[in-house]
Amino acid sequence: MKLALPMILTGLLTSCLIYDEELVYDDTGDIDVEDRESRDDERDEPGNHEEEDKLLLTIDPTGGLPGEVMIVSLFAEGADLTGLTEVGFVGPSDIVILANQSRSADEHLLTIDIAANSQLGLNHLLLEFGDDMAFVEDVFNVVGSESDLP
Repeated sequence: MKLALPMILTGLLTSCLIYDEELVYDDTGDIDVEDRESRDDERDEPGNHEEEDKLLLTIDPTGGLPGEVMIVSLFAEGADLTGLTEVGFVGPSDIVILANQSRSADEHLLTIDIAANSQLGLNHLLLEFGDDMAFVEDVFNVVGSESDLP
């Protein structure tokens, strides 16, 4: 007990204080205080960022049934699909890519197998181009009956 009080006091006296502001000196020698949050907000404005290039990708057909094996074509506008290294479906359905092949610079063929016990729903596509990746949301729909196919 005799050691606890001095250790607590030592911890309190040697604590570090962190201030969330920055002092800025101007030509007059005055000190202006800028809040960090306001500087961070300025950096995050939409005009301060370059637009990201978006991959315009379409798929045909856009849906399938559980238990079906089919060939799907990926079409890309303004992108070269010959550098495609990996392709995968992400989502509620169990979709396995059996084979893939580049047909041209803007078309890529996939042979897919939709598991018979696959869950229904929209699936996303993950594409890898060497060091780059693209994620395309809601690109392929697994439906319960042929009448639900787009």
